[in-house]
Amino acid sequence: MRITRRDIRGMVAKTMENSADLRASHPLGQRLVESVWHLWETEGHAGISARSLAQHAGVPMSTLYNRFPSMEHMFLTAQEEALTQTRQWCATQLEHLSQPSSASRPVGGLGPIMAALIDEWAQEQRHLPFAWREGFLLASRDPEQPHPGRAWHGLWRDFWQAVCDLCGMGDYGEWTSFVFEAEAALHMLRWRRTLDRACLEELCHNWEQWLQGRLVPASPWRSIAREQALASLPDLPSHDEMTQRIAAAAADVVEHQGMARLTHRSVASAAGVSLGMVSSRFRTSVDLVKGAFEAIYQRAASPYHEAAETPMVDGSAEQVEQLMPKLTGEYISISNRLAFEELTLAVARDPNFQAFAPQLRYLRGRTSGQVLHKTLGAKAAISPDDAALFSNLLSGMQRAGISLSPAQRAQSGRAHIERLLHLLGG
Repeated sequence: MRITRRDIRGMVAKTMENSADLRASHPLGQRLVESVWHLWETEGHAGISARSLAQHAGVPMSTLYNRFPSMEHMFLTAQEEALTQTRQWCATQLEHLSQPSSASRPVGGLGPIMAALIDEWAQEQRHLPFAWREGFLLASRDPEQPHPGRAWHGLWRDFWQAVCDLCGMGDYGEWTSFVFEAEAALHMLRWRRTLDRACLEELCHNWEQWLQGRLVPASPWRSIAREQALASLPDLPSHDEMTQRIAAAAADVVEHQGMARLTHRSVASAAGVSLGMVSSRFRTSVDLVKGAFEAIYQRAASPYHEAAETPMVDGSAEQVEQLMPKLTGEYISISNRLAFEELTLAVARDPNFQAFAPQLRYLRGRTSGQVLHKTLGAKAAISPDDAALFSNLLSGMQRAGISLSPAQRAQSGRAHIERLLHLLGG
């Protein structure tokens, strides 16, 4: 169904009305919500306490508890308001893209529009992306809480369906929402602004090429960024047995307690070693994050490593079937996936961890690219850009399915991957 200008104007008016009602009737509540957003962006959820929240909002703690019955209620309210403002943002973007009724619908142009929207969302609306990611982590770690991840996923699915409809590519709205979810999270990482923007433009252009059934060559600016990312890799400690044990314990702390709890003392307790032993291997907090990063990254990539190392000939149906459980996320480690999300957010907010930004943005997809090559067959020429797109699609798909059962993830993921391989000639 085609979205009309009247539909879009209605969406804008409704979301602005809802947001205005909240501000007008609850100015103190809105102030507290904005303080939650600020602390999500600067400290992370695990670093928020009632005291820090009241201090930032400039109110006594008693006022905080008089306004909200619990911290959980406040976090949920902050999520709901972030969703409301994001719906308003989405409706405004669609209004900007709307066409007069007399105009013919354009075909193509998804790439530059997608790049502009990701850049605007991740960089100019920065408090909302942090609310998005922190709300996802909060609900995923606490099964007793309503899962805002489903509301966010539904919002992005509908928004990108509307954008794809406007570009004449309505068959690929959900896939585009998957790639958006992954790339927007990465575009929150600040490294080299002009280069990052150019690389984003190339990736989105290549995504449009994929949707037309074409693999893509390596893009010039992304090739430069990959070379610079390789050159800027942080040095990691030597991998003796004790260092590996401590790094694994650091990853465990992030998985189960969050980045805010990653201290030398907590890692020493998790590893069952002395504080001095941890400090001798990882002298600073940045060194400790380096060790945790390596362990988390290896755990997240292990299913793809296993698939890439599987000896295979050409991309037959039997071989694709063998790889399928690794791709769908059927057996994904939820805690490890959340640890990777925690790490990405820490890099986005803390300049001390900026060295990891190019590694996360431009070196991903190396292993999943090998898997794509196996599924499409030996004759397929897979570029680093193809690998990055495949990694993005898998990441967004698995993130969207994190609240599903393994069987549901397998069923949904299989349908997406089979359709993609058919599109790309597999």
